[in-house]
Amino acid sequence: MSETYEERVRKTFAGLAGRPLKDYFHISAGINKRTKGMQSYRTVFMRDRDRILYSRNLLRLAGKTQVYGDGHDDHARNRLTHSLEVAQIGKTIAKALGLDQDLVEAIALGHDLGHTPFGHAGERTIDAILSYQNKKINTKLGINRYLADEGEDRLRLKLHEGFKHNWQSIRILEDLSRSYQNFSMELTLFALSGILFHSTITYGKREIPAYYSKYLQRLQADGHYIWSGECLAVAIADKIAQRHHDIEDALSCNYLTPKRIIDVFEMPIQEYERRDLVKEMPEFAEADFRIFDLMLTANKIKGATRRTVTNYISDRNLFIQAVPKYIVNWLTDSYIQRMKKLLTDPTPLANPGILLEKPQEDGEQMKVRYNPEISRLMGFDGTTRLADKLLQYRLKNVILNSRSVKRMDGRGEFVIKRLFEAYVTSPQQMSDSAIESVFREYLRSQGNPLAFARPLFDDPAQVRVTFEHCYAKESWDNFSAAQGQRIEVDRLDFKLALLRTVADYIAGMTDSYAEREYQKLYGICQDMSQ
Repeated sequence: MSETYEERVRKTFAGLAGRPLKDYFHISAGINKRTKGMQSYRTVFMRDRDRILYSRNLLRLAGKTQVYGDGHDDHARNRLTHSLEVAQIGKTIAKALGLDQDLVEAIALGHDLGHTPFGHAGERTIDAILSYQNKKINTKLGINRYLADEGEDRLRLKLHEGFKHNWQSIRILEDLSRSYQNFSMELTLFALSGILFHSTITYGKREIPAYYSKYLQRLQADGHYIWSGECLAVAIADKIAQRHHDIEDALSCNYLTPKRIIDVFEMPIQEYERRDLVKEMPEFAEADFRIFDLMLTANKIKGATRRTVTNYISDRNLFIQAVPKYIVNWLTDSYIQRMKKLLTDPTPLANPGILLEKPQEDGEQMKVRYNPEISRLMGFDGTTRLADKLLQYRLKNVILNSRSVKRMDGRGEFVIKRLFEAYVTSPQQMSDSAIESVFREYLRSQGNPLAFARPLFDDPAQVRVTFEHCYAKESWDNFSAAQGQRIEVDRLDFKLALLRTVADYIAGMTDSYAEREYQKLYGICQDMSQ
């Protein structure tokens, strides 16, 4: 029996134990990237990219908030334009470091598929609901009595909690892609690991969301987590793109003036900044960075002083184009030069797994921390690292904490909470496919292979009738699925399947679709059939 591509990846990765960084960094180049049945000119990484590129999930990113809400300004970024910029920066890094550009593009296009409407505010709101912090929704589901218990039922709730966008991206690609067999796009392990690890996998010091931990096992080889240089290239490209468009969008939307941007770059470190930053990075205590000087020097502009750029203030359009470009060139070049030096180090990696696990006890959630050997590759070095951290801090103060952004965040949180309440109270208001997904999610939780049946029910009309009995009528203890198979109903697991499906349904919405659904449910809408 011939070796599958996935088996070849795991075997190759496991065989790198005790090797230096460059071997892991370029692992994708050492594996035959074509599989049986594919065109001779098309690699599996090209297939990864194309499957994501032509998916509806990617299309919907055009209607999802990056920082400023959908429709706020024609030139403000959305999740799709952000993903395209990450892909372009990532491919620049890939070319300079000898990485696979198709794989980088696939990871970049897929890295934000799991994002919710209304940006990170929407993500935090869904996570709070799926962590059982919304008492109203808990009451409607009737799970409060389980939350108060420390027994088996409380543990079952714990194993279903949590939401994070990069985990949700993996869930979409592995379990929710309706156009593919078994609902999986069957991407390569390199693409999946890059999409997951482009961002932190937990909120702060919290544990991994228990619900998603099952996906980690797919990304392991001989006890290590599979990763590549392409994964790290996209992670850093994501950071660079954020610095770039946070400033350009703020200028385009008239929330910041060119003069204010210069002040942000030139402002010396104040005492209030030191108190916050010095805890994490003690180097800041004696630092006083002139970020513009670093940017202009990196862009090889002579006379790198504030006076060099003040001339741009009189031409706003020139300023909007020039300054963000300087940021991209500065940070991209800094990362490339640093990685070229690190890749010459022949020292073997002591622990190449990108994560270190804590031994898992029965019923305990998995706890992880980033491997210091690998995490140091996901950022900049020296002065650039400190300056970028300071820039990130200042942008958060003047942009992400601004009144306009906070108002949009508050609106998004409100809409998502109300949509959850409506769908949990009367789930039949969701689409037919969403109702069917509740059953598929329930069957998956029970380990029933019928979850992948097409169709799941013999009669499409049967889906809603069966759901009504399972959700509202306690007398039903089983239901009939395709081919006459009888399935027992566990009430708690069925409610948890509903809660997760509602989260999937809302997370997949664009900003404008969520707003329209809210108007249909709570506002005055003349045509309810729309």
